[in-house]
Amino acid sequence: MPWSMVHTAIAIRFSGYNPSSHLLLGSISPDAIHMRGSVTREEKGVTHFVREGKLPTIEVMENKCLKYLRLNEDREWKDFILGYFAHIYADLRWTDTVYAEFERNYTGEPKMGSFRCEIFQIRKLHYVKKEGEGTYGEHYRNCETLRIVCIDCIQSDKQSSVCI
Repeated sequence: MPWSMVHTAIAIRFSGYNPSSHLLLGSISPDAIHMRGSVTREEKGVTHFVREGKLPTIEVMENKCLKYLRLNEDREWKDFILGYFAHIYADLRWTDTVYAEFERNYTGEPKMGSFRCEIFQIRKLHYVKKEGEGTYGEHYRNCETLRIVCIDCIQSDKQSSVCI
């Protein structure tokens, strides 16, 4: 599931780049249970409305959100609830997209081996750049063995589907 900084970024965008402190607090609150120390998966599930090992459906989330919004008319309360449910929704989407993709592609390769492979690819890309083969992006288009995002594209904010 996404880290707190991702939930915070979602809350910021959700609010039109002007989040209240209550919205931000709500957006990280479901994971606050981790501050208790050794928390079980079941305990975390309670804060995420998990039933039978699964996050709630969008319909269940919508109904629960509306129920909680009606409990109090204060703007701060409503912001907190919206942040809280934005967190749960982000976790649901993360699980259905990012994590599902990871599970489909996971090979069981040891982490360190994978890390070394990525470092090799980065070094290889850097070497090609130093040898004057053009920009990272230009070389990447011609290189089937490299599977990382071009550094120049990230820095210039011109990332294209060719580079990923």
